[in-house]
Amino acid sequence: MRYLIILALVVPVFATPEIISPANPSVISFTGVPKNPSPTVIETLFYDDGSIYSAWAWYYGGNAWGYYFSSGVANTKILAVGYRIYDTWPQPGANNFTYRVTDWDGSAPSTTLDEGSITKTTGDWTWYDLPSPITDSDGDFCIFWVQEGDYPNCCGLCEDAAQEDPTPDWHFFNGSYGHGFPRNDFLIRVVVDKPGVGETPSSRLWSVEFPTLTKGIIDLSFNLPKPTEVVFSTYDLTGKLVTRTKARVENSYSVDLSHLPNGIYFLRVESGNEVKTGKIILVH
Repeated sequence: MRYLIILALVVPVFATPEIISPANPSVISFTGVPKNPSPTVIETLFYDDGSIYSAWAWYYGGNAWGYYFSSGVANTKILAVGYRIYDTWPQPGANNFTYRVTDWDGSAPSTTLDEGSITKTTGDWTWYDLPSPITDSDGDFCIFWVQEGDYPNCCGLCEDAAQEDPTPDWHFFNGSYGHGFPRNDFLIRVVVDKPGVGETPSSRLWSVEFPTLTKGIIDLSFNLPKPTEVVFSTYDLTGKLVTRTKARVENSYSVDLSHLPNGIYFLRVESGNEVKTGKIILVH
């Protein structure tokens, strides 16, 4: 009983000792953006900051943690999932865990679309291409990491150094989905293909070049025959629209993102039926 009480003290969200974390978490180490198995790197969705602080595991297998994702585009194809497994805990640990893809019913995870066991990669991200791409009609879905085996004969899922926004956080316990994580953001990512977002070259906009790194002001050059209305839309990694402006453009235009926090964004430029999208890394 004394042992269980000690464990309960490290669980800030769950009322009973159903989960566990290392007693001495690792020093925070920045790992950066992981290598992606797909050439559509701009379509990687995630919430973590790339660091590894600690990890969590359930006492019993079959329980899970996951995220709600929104691509912002209908008929999005889900191509691959990525997880970062903790390297030195638990002991003896395990080699396998389960991925799960679910639909989103508007307020919570719903129907399971795909699920299967995969083998972890030690010392790096575990990336797994789905056996068949899943087309999600509204672009809203969930990705879960499901524990195989009981503690300590299981994997531990890495968390980063801070929790920025708990809104997309979900868990699965004793057969039911619930909202919330024990502490920080888990390192769970997903690769998607968003149709119609900057995939088709155009005669007027295809020459637009996007900077990869910016402090906030993005200077774009155009080669339009006359002043033309152009729409500039900025999306965050979840597909949420964060800025949108319209302007009449002929030769150049500057997009100001300096009011947004550091992070990865997608800048979409539209004129008529012509569209081009670029990945922007904002660092103040």
